[in-house]
Amino acid sequence: PDSEGHDREMSADDSDLSAVESGAAESPRARFRRHLRSGEMDLDQIRRHIESAATQVELDSEARLALDELVSHIGWLLGFESDRDEAEDIDVWVSGRAARLVVHVVRGETLIGRLSNLARARDRLLASTSMPARDVSILCVVSGVAPNWRHLEEVIVVRRLGGHIRAVSIDSLLTLAAARANGLRHVDVVALLRPQRALADGMIDILARYGNRADVGNHAT
Repeated sequence: PDSEGHDREMSADDSDLSAVESGAAESPRARFRRHLRSGEMDLDQIRRHIESAATQVELDSEARLALDELVSHIGWLLGFESDRDEAEDIDVWVSGRAARLVVHVVRGETLIGRLSNLARARDRLLASTSMPARDVSILCVVSGVAPNWRHLEEVIVVRRLGGHIRAVSIDSLLTLAAARANGLRHVDVVALLRPQRALADGMIDILARYGNRADVGNHAT
């Protein structure tokens, strides 16, 4: 009996040690991502955490990590799979075989200065995949003070980046996540977050689809 108890004790110790080693091997980023995906935070809580982290990103590397992962989690809620590329300081949001979004969280006042680096990151991603260029685009997620949007659009046009870059505020991204939770299809999310094509029919179809849904609800009440 003593021997059996000793064996059980050793097994328990070994199990605890394995758990500790497993936890030690997990990076802070992976641990935080796993916590977010446990579903314990709703969108209001995510918004509050983002607002808190955004005020500290210039001074605190942990706040920067938290902000990146919170935005990545919104992408996951929108139906994307997310891969982190630390070397490029980007996330790659993957939508099956349909699209890749090069995602970077950036403060509004530094966004224009980051455009060239992001364009090169997109080029390198394109070189590593067989996807058509039209299916790989850049999504700049703007935190903090909003940039001068009109000036940003002018810069994008001058640099001929308009065909593969789009910027979105974190507030709008959260609005999109709420719409997704209320039935917005992932394919429509992708269409909204990618640069617009010349033909407007796709956007009009989305508006018509959800406008008609609202009409049905209004008539039912």
